[in-house]
Amino acid sequence: MRLSGRSPDRYGRLRGFLSEPGAADHSGVAADLVARGLLRWTADNSDCAATLRAAEDRARDARLGLWAEPYYEVQDAADGEALITAEGRFVVAEGRVASVRTAAGRLYVNFGKRWRNALSLTVSEATLRRLGGVQALDLRTGARLRARGVVEARRGPIIEVLNREQIERLDGAPGR
Repeated sequence: MRLSGRSPDRYGRLRGFLSEPGAADHSGVAADLVARGLLRWTADNSDCAATLRAAEDRARDARLGLWAEPYYEVQDAADGEALITAEGRFVVAEGRVASVRTAAGRLYVNFGKRWRNALSLTVSEATLRRLGGVQALDLRTGARLRARGVVEARRGPIIEVLNREQIERLDGAPGR
């Protein structure tokens, strides 16, 4: 068992990974469960990001486990009406970025011309600094992204980005 190295989550739980001693990374049991479609990767630990992302990609492509159920399938980031009904749920959504802007100390990545009618990703100023800024995240209009997180309803569906692994470029951008 290896703790994820972070403080307890919002429910007070300590998180960790079970793996064989000497394993290349600490994904272990989690990677096996994700590969079989029995878990979705929440992207809250960069230690195992590549392993868990690849395992989830294979399971999703093969429609294994959870990925065979409509409730868990990847959502269209432009479909705000469907996403607002997912309030409080962890979702994976894909789409093309319509706009990127900063307002009131936050970065907003919008997947629709009208931000209230589609998913928006929001990044606080402090998180943006910690992640290296807008350039390091390489978020721009027209980019095709996959995002994951818990949907909140704030005049439209929003996912708060807390770490880099929550956003994946799907259009072959360098370094992704």
